[in-house]
Amino acid sequence: MTKNYDQELFDDLSRQSAPERAITGAARLRTAERRQVTLRAVCLDELVPEEHRVRLVWRFVEGLDLPVLLAGIKALEGRPGHPPADPRILLALWLYATIASVASARQVARLCEDHIAYQ
Repeated sequence: MTKNYDQELFDDLSRQSAPERAITGAARLRTAERRQVTLRAVCLDELVPEEHRVRLVWRFVEGLDLPVLLAGIKALEGRPGHPPADPRILLALWLYATIASVASARQVARLCEDHIAYQ
């Protein structure tokens, strides 16, 4: 016959009551941390659908011959100086904004921060 050790060990527990706790202070909670910095590895190109209009604009601008715009750039390979933004990017941004009826530079700047197609 096997002895029931659980019965012997925990026999007195059913007769014990939980101690009274005085509830004081504010509840501790995990709250939303809105200012937390997170790093996310994303590819902007993959976030824009293949059939999106911005891709058509970019293909159009890539096909343009823009030596006049590139000739004024003073930052050259192998030379010091910070490279400027590619004029094709700026042209595509302006063209896409125009197609979308965005006329305000401030609105374009906001869209560049918030809207994936402008990024």
